[in-house]
Amino acid sequence: MEFAVLVAQGRVDLNDVLKKLAQRDEVTGLMARHGLDRALATQIALGQADLERVLRRKRVDAELATHRDRDVLESAKAGGTELVLGLHGRQLVHARILETTPYELRYVDVEAKAEATVHKTRLKFAADAHAWQKARKAMTWDSARKARAVEPIVRPQDRYGCSNRRLGEAWDRKVEVTVTLLEGEVFVGLVGWVARWEFGLHTKGGDIAIFRHAIDDFVGDQ
Repeated sequence: MEFAVLVAQGRVDLNDVLKKLAQRDEVTGLMARHGLDRALATQIALGQADLERVLRRKRVDAELATHRDRDVLESAKAGGTELVLGLHGRQLVHARILETTPYELRYVDVEAKAEATVHKTRLKFAADAHAWQKARKAMTWDSARKARAVEPIVRPQDRYGCSNRRLGEAWDRKVEVTVTLLEGEVFVGLVGWVARWEFGLHTKGGDIAIFRHAIDDFVGDQ
């Protein structure tokens, strides 16, 4: 009614009024369909924000929140699942998890029938022991990295930077990525989930958890 009066009085142009009404309807529709607040919906309606990017960020944020505290070691301990652990020094250990602390892991080496404790920076990847024979076929090697001697990277600021956002967007886009670890192991697959200290990789051989501190390169997502 207010717009009709203004148009009748010649104070506003009818086309401008129709444009504003359409814009208002678009904002309301965006809010209802996608659960957006009015400010963000208005930015999209005005062309100041891209809807697909906004929705991707929303999906990624929800995924990150869901799996933020996921921990393959704690899950294996709680469920009694035996793991194959890739340890720095190019070791593979068939392990039953006994205890985890913020910095160390205590486990039983199933084959050696002995307990061991390692600093978590020595962990590179983990997989279900019963599925490992198939999953290991997904692991190849980078020859240049395999030939060099490197130590685990202790300081977080010195590690390869692979942010939650980058991993999350790779998960959302379902793009195949290539992950190369410090000692040369190479895995190719789809990001399955992203947690604070690790992320899951769906490979052709099965699921493998990659510990983020062991990454040397991550490509294919950009």
